[in-house]
Amino acid sequence: MCILSTTACTLPYLLERASDVDASVRRTVFTRILPELGDFRQLSIGMREDVLRCGMTDRDESVRKAARDMFNNKWVNDANGDLLEVLERLDVASENIEEGGPTYMALRGFWDARKDVMLDLKLDQEFWDGLTVEGSFLARSFNDYCRTSSPQDIRKTLDADECMPEPARLAIYLQRHINKLVMAFKNDDEEAVGLEFIVQQLLLIAMASDYGDEIGRRSMFALIRECIGIFEMSEPVTKLAVKVLRTLVTSETDFCLIILEIVAAIHDATVEDDFHSAHSNPSHDGVVEGPVAARSDSSRATSARTHTYAPATPPAPITPPAPITPPAPITPPQRSRKRKRGRAEKDSESDADMMDVDENGLGDGMSLEEVAVNLKCLYIAQCMLENVVSGMKNNPHLVTMLNGLIVPAVRSHHVVIREAGLMCLGLSCLLDKVYTYNSP
Repeated sequence: MCILSTTACTLPYLLERASDVDASVRRTVFTRILPELGDFRQLSIGMREDVLRCGMTDRDESVRKAARDMFNNKWVNDANGDLLEVLERLDVASENIEEGGPTYMALRGFWDARKDVMLDLKLDQEFWDGLTVEGSFLARSFNDYCRTSSPQDIRKTLDADECMPEPARLAIYLQRHINKLVMAFKNDDEEAVGLEFIVQQLLLIAMASDYGDEIGRRSMFALIRECIGIFEMSEPVTKLAVKVLRTLVTSETDFCLIILEIVAAIHDATVEDDFHSAHSNPSHDGVVEGPVAARSDSSRATSARTHTYAPATPPAPITPPAPITPPAPITPPQRSRKRKRGRAEKDSESDADMMDVDENGLGDGMSLEEVAVNLKCLYIAQCMLENVVSGMKNNPHLVTMLNGLIVPAVRSHHVVIREAGLMCLGLSCLLDKVYTYNSP
C-alpha cells in the first residue's frame, strides 16, 4: 500500500484502508498516507469526515493515537494554527449534539495535547458578538473540557469561569440567538439550521455552568422557561431547554409544576387566539366563521376536558345545547349501555371527567392547529418524564399531567397524538409499576 502513488484515482481506495481489519494497516493510513498527501484541504469534506470518524472511533488505541496526532499537528498546522478554520473544513453541524461525534472527540484530544493553545485561547466580547456555528462548537468543547475532563493541575491554572461568560451574560447571548431562531422559523429562512445549532451549543454550555450567582441563575431560569413555552421552537432545542431547566431547579416536584404551568400556558394562549380570531371574522348572517364554529358543542366540551393541565379546581360541567333535565339517578335513560358502564367506572375519582373522551371528541373535528398544540404539549411532557426519577406517589403534578394530558391523548382518534401519548404513558409506567397494571 505504501508503494502506491497517491493520485485522484488511488486516493479513495487508500482511504478505505482506514477501516481495514489489520490494525497496522489502519495506523499506516494516519501515519504515512495522509501526512504524505500534503494539505488536508485537498480532501473533500466527505473524505475528511470519514477519515476522522474511522480514526477517532477505532477499537485500537494505537490507531486512535495516530489519528489524534494527525489532527493535532498536521491538520492544525496546515491551517496556520487556526483551529476555527479546521472546524470550518468539517461538518460540525451534523455532529451528535449530546454524545459528541468524531470532531468533538478530536477536540478533546487537542485540548489534552496542545495545552499551550488552550492556555492562550481568548473568548472575548468580539467572539461572542459574532458567534458562528464553528465558534459555538469550539466554545462548548472548551467549556466541557475545562469543567469535566481537565486534570487538577490544569484547573489550578485555568478557570472556566474566567474564560467563559457568567450566567447572566450567557443568558443575554442565548436570548439574542433564540430571537433570531424564532424569526428564522417563522420566515422559513435558510439560516435556521445554523442558528438552531448555535442555540443548542449555548444550551449545553448553560447546562454545565456554575449557578452560584443568584442573579445569573434567575436570568437563565426566566429565559429557559420562556424558551420552552415558544410554540415555534424545534424539538431538539426544547429537549435541551428542559434539561437546562432541570439543572436550575433542585426539586423534582417544583420542576414538574413549572412544566405543568408551561403546558397549560401554551394551551390557554392557543384557545384565546382561537376565540379572538373566531369573533373577529363574523359572517353576514351572524354565524361565526372558522374551525372553531365548525366544531360541535360536544367536541368543545370534550376539548375543554381534555386540555385541563393545571392542577386547579375542575371547571363546571358544560350544559349541552338541548335542555335535558337529569333525574335523581346520574344515569339518564337515553344514554347507551356502553356510556353507562364508562360513567360508572369513573365516578370514584375527581379527575374522571378530564379522562372521559367522547367517541368524536378528538376525531375529525379537531383542527390542524389543535393537533399541533397537543403534539407540542405532549413532547414537553415527554421531555419532563425523561428527566424525573421519583415515583408518582410523591409527585401529584405527574398524576395531574397523566390524567389531564396523557390519558386523553392515548384515547385520541388521531394516530400521531395517540403515538405521542403512548410514548408518555410508557415513561409514566416506568416511574410507577402501579400505572403499568392499570394503564388504559
